[in-house]
Amino acid sequence: MTSSLIELHAAFGDATPACHNADPELFWPISTHDHDTIHTAKQICSTCPVRTACGEWATRNENDGIWGGQTRDERGPARHLHDTRQRNTSPWRTNHHV
Repeated sequence: MTSSLIELHAAFGDATPACHNADPELFWPISTHDHDTIHTAKQICSTCPVRTACGEWATRNENDGIWGGQTRDERGPARHLHDTRQRNTSPWRTNHHV
């Protein structure tokens, strides 16, 4: 298991995600136009006790799929903000010009 998945499971604590027994295919729709599948996945997410942690994890670690009740496109703005903050706070960032 990768460290990011360990982080995801740690964020859940003792809570069980609502998707635990759901068909994983629901959360990986073939197309952004598969509205019925996306709606079903979002309905499952809407009842989830770890929805926020799941969405935050996906913003940092996962591009595809439905996580925390959001599609890739819906997470896009938050992911861009996270990526920008990571670049700006990186310990490797310097103010020196080469």
